Amino acid sequence: AKTHLAVIIIAALLLELTSAIMYYESHDILQRVVERLMERENNALYLCIRNKLAEVEVTMDNIAWVATDDLASPDSLTRLTYQMAEHNTAILGCCICCTPDYFPQRGRWFEPYSIRKDDGSIETMQLGSASHDYTKLEFFTKPIATGTSHWSEPYMDRDGAKAVVTSYSAPIRDDDGKIVGV
Repeated sequence: AKTHLAVIIIAALLLELTSAIMYYESHDILQRVVERLMERENNALYLCIRNKLAEVEVTMDNIAWVATDDLASPDSLTRLTYQMAEHNTAILGCCICCTPDYFPQRGRWFEPYSIRKDDGSIETMQLGSASHDYTKLEFFTKPIATGTSHWSEPYMDRDGAKAVVTSYSAPIRDDDGKIVGV
């Protein structure tokens, strides 16, 4: 009887030991699987974001070239911002900020701005003014200073999008290569 009891106790202990080992091993396996899945998800999300950013960069760099052809007419620049917002879902809004007094008839700050509203419609406005002096903002000053395109740090756009945004800015040059806007 003592032998039978000892066998039963040893069998129970082995069963418990086996269960504990299986639990910890399966826990480790599940954790590695979840980590790999999360890594794949993060990589996919990163690629999706990077592709959107690249799409914005290419679009805006190209539009800077198109704007060069429209520098004779402030109205054509306004239409260009509208078309950008309308046809590019990766872009919430688009503005063209001219150097001060570039179009004297439009005032010191000429900044046509178009934004996609929540309902999908596009609203266009003249944003530049003494109270919205874009010439002091990073999205304007960096491309002017460096002559290259630039991603701004995220900021609260209180006058245009009325949201936290980041801007990709590309310098606009006239036919002589002089930067006349962003």
